[in-house]
Amino acid sequence: RSFAAESSRAYQNGPLEPSFYREPSSAFELEDSSLPSQYGRILDWFTVDLEGEHSAMDGRILEEHTEYVVYAIHRILDQYKESHLARSKDGVRSTGNLPSSVMLVGHSMGGFVARAALVHPGLRKSAVETILTLSSPHQYPPVALQPSLGHFFSHVNEEWRNGYKKGVSHTSSPKLSNVVVVSISGGIHDYQIRSRLAALDGIVPSTHGFMVGSSSVKNVWLSMEHQSILWCNQLAVQVE
Repeated sequence: RSFAAESSRAYQNGPLEPSFYREPSSAFELEDSSLPSQYGRILDWFTVDLEGEHSAMDGRILEEHTEYVVYAIHRILDQYKESHLARSKDGVRSTGNLPSSVMLVGHSMGGFVARAALVHPGLRKSAVETILTLSSPHQYPPVALQPSLGHFFSHVNEEWRNGYKKGVSHTSSPKLSNVVVVSISGGIHDYQIRSRLAALDGIVPSTHGFMVGSSSVKNVWLSMEHQSILWCNQLAVQVE
């Protein structure tokens, strides 16, 4: 909700001054840099409710969550199409293009589920091209209580490695060639997901993704506990 609220604020009031987003190297750069007075389009936010299931305990639960997220992505995209057709029948002129993809934002295990959805065989091509994860484990589960959890992590990560490799024929682009991943870790105050778990090394090439600690983000000087990364406004403003 914090990210959605900040997104709405940015759309209604326009972006903050340039110096808030980056530190210019010279006075000329500050004067020369420009931001629009208002963003051109507002983001629609949708939330996946997994009903508090303990996904960090069992790989089979993660698989079910992945299936649900894939279904939700397709339903959201279809809903835009259905709305467009209904407006056309009523003679209402639609502006802009229909969305063909969504961005995924996932917290904790939700970030890994987002990545799992990208390599799910049922996901439509190019349905997702951007993923942002917050305090999410990517290398391996924080606690592997069930063998299925470790197996699922290994399977998904191997699919991601293969997704950036070119085929033998070199005639087609890699499956994940258009996908970008940003992983934000909470830092030293996140005792549940350490930064080494949130790293993307060996999974996503540096050309398509990176991991950054929250306190390394511009104008964010706090490391964050596992839950507070969701609502800390210092980070929310920068992400949006």
